[in-house]
Amino acid sequence: MDRLHQRHTQLETDSKGVAAALSESEERYRRITEAITDYIFTVKVADGHPAETHHGPTCEAVTGYTAEEFNADPFLWIRMVPAEDQDIIRAQASEALSGHDPEPIEHRIIRKDGQIRWVSNSLVPTSDGQGNLVSYDGLLRDITNRKIAEETLRESEERYRHLVETMNEGLAMADQDYVFTFVNERLCEMLGYSREEMLGRHIVEFVHEDYKDFMQDQVARRQRGEARSYEIDWRAKDGQRVYTLISPKGFYDANGQLTGSLGVLTDITDRKRAEEALQTAHAELELRVQERTAELLQTNEQLKREIEDRKRIEQELRESETRYRLLINNMPSIVYRRYKDWSVDFLDEKVRSLTGYSMEEFNSRKKKWSEVIIGSDLETAKKAFIQALKTNKSYVREYRIETKGGEILWIQERGQIVCDKDGEIEYVSGVFFDVTERKQLQKAIVQREKLNTLGAIAAEVAHEIRNPLVSLGGFARRLQKKFPDMTECDVILQQSQRLEKILSRIRNYLHPVEIHPQECSVNSIITDSVGLLSPETEIRGLRCQLNLNPDLSDVYTDPDILTQIFVNLILNAAEAMDNGGVLSIRTFESEQDLYIEFKNPSSEPAVKHPELLFMPFAEGGESIGLPLCYRLLRNMGGLLSYASEIDHMVFTVSLPKSVRRDLQ
Repeated sequence: MDRLHQRHTQLETDSKGVAAALSESEERYRRITEAITDYIFTVKVADGHPAETHHGPTCEAVTGYTAEEFNADPFLWIRMVPAEDQDIIRAQASEALSGHDPEPIEHRIIRKDGQIRWVSNSLVPTSDGQGNLVSYDGLLRDITNRKIAEETLRESEERYRHLVETMNEGLAMADQDYVFTFVNERLCEMLGYSREEMLGRHIVEFVHEDYKDFMQDQVARRQRGEARSYEIDWRAKDGQRVYTLISPKGFYDANGQLTGSLGVLTDITDRKRAEEALQTAHAELELRVQERTAELLQTNEQLKREIEDRKRIEQELRESETRYRLLINNMPSIVYRRYKDWSVDFLDEKVRSLTGYSMEEFNSRKKKWSEVIIGSDLETAKKAFIQALKTNKSYVREYRIETKGGEILWIQERGQIVCDKDGEIEYVSGVFFDVTERKQLQKAIVQREKLNTLGAIAAEVAHEIRNPLVSLGGFARRLQKKFPDMTECDVILQQSQRLEKILSRIRNYLHPVEIHPQECSVNSIITDSVGLLSPETEIRGLRCQLNLNPDLSDVYTDPDILTQIFVNLILNAAEAMDNGGVLSIRTFESEQDLYIEFKNPSSEPAVKHPELLFMPFAEGGESIGLPLCYRLLRNMGGLLSYASEIDHMVFTVSLPKSVRRDLQ
């Protein structure tokens, strides 16, 4: 741009013959700037104020606005800059208008599509032959990716710095001459020096006198490429001896020359002093053995055994810790530590698969455990906790939680309350188990047993009643022939026929259903059933909300019978919702079973004996309704169960994945 300015000044002083060359130069300049991918703009100045602005054609690639949009709206440029960045824009323009060369600045713009982008803005003033500012050119370069990279690097460096400064070991870095270039806060604490006192000094200056030659040997080993851990003693600022274990790492250039090294220092002073004390005690014992009796020799042997036991215990402790970590990572339960305010810490991400919430959401206190427990179960959970406080401070309790996706699960919690010396609760340590499937299975087993019992009773009753009922009907017909005007005979015959119909329904209910199984998709059958009933459900104001697992396994069953079951359950829900509403149909599966859940609003109170819903005592039980659904599912190896939730009733169909083998 300086050369362009010199050229411009020269042309103004030349003759009119050079004006043509100037025009050609400006045209060439225009073509060059239009080919540049960065955004170039020119502001012409008159009487010290901006008079006209020209935006290069690449402005649209950077800002989303065309040059015509900028020309039509003189204030579009400043509005495109966020309010908090506009002051530096105006300051840069003022400096250019005053005749100075302003420094490049970096600021944000809001593109036409709403994106926030970072740009570098450079201005180059242009003056005439008398030194008057006639214009200034601007180069706008998109630096968003660089800014993102800088922020990512800053965050990475911050994490690294936090790790280094909070680690329990000392950390030091030295150059090729073994002069300290970095030490962390822990190393400064170990030796009693400030960071400023250590940086720039040779490492040997801080080594204990007994180990200076040893350190020089280690330096030579590092230059040869060796890197083994070793123990070395240091001299602290107060003269104390500090024992450490060093794990070194050398850095080398392409030629194998040492360029620097890093060391992690573990303070083993307490261990060393314990070993020295142990060695002293051992020497004293040896002396006493020589001076005194064999009894002291026995004492010495006992001490040796204690040392071996200590080492063995330490080894067992390390192995136990390893087994514990392996157990935590592989056990089906979720380990936690909970506090008095219901905040909780988890050790791994298994909590996400249970609740839908990440470990970080709980550990950062954004989510408390009490917030996922169903409200009606929270008080029961609190009572179990209070009871445990009064006894041995351990408890087992079961309650329901609501996952992030809205699913209701049963949880078994086993906890141990830990208190301080004053009896105040410090925390609760324990594990969570998902017992939802067990709860469903228990409920299904109880319901199945009740229904089997009722079925057996109903069959026996039907058998015992049929013979007297036939005799009763026969005698009633004879009486009717003798006494045609006797109305009581009509009543007896009507009630006898009614009882015979009930007995027929019971017999048909207990009779096996013929099954024609094949591989089929439960999701497809549900979708077809909803479509089949759509005219009727629309009239009733019923809307079916499908939440179908796309990865649901296929089953080996009779699709026609399954369709009949789903249709009856949808119609049953429609009957329960007089004013219409939403019927939620959800599919999911466990390791052994497939589940289809039908959940609809209900203003009726909960059914006290749900097993009676599935018995064929009501009119029409043979052809439609819940008894038929239950009978059909039972013959296919499945089960229909009922549950009551707040303002809702839930019917759940379960089909075993192994149903194909059962049917074959």
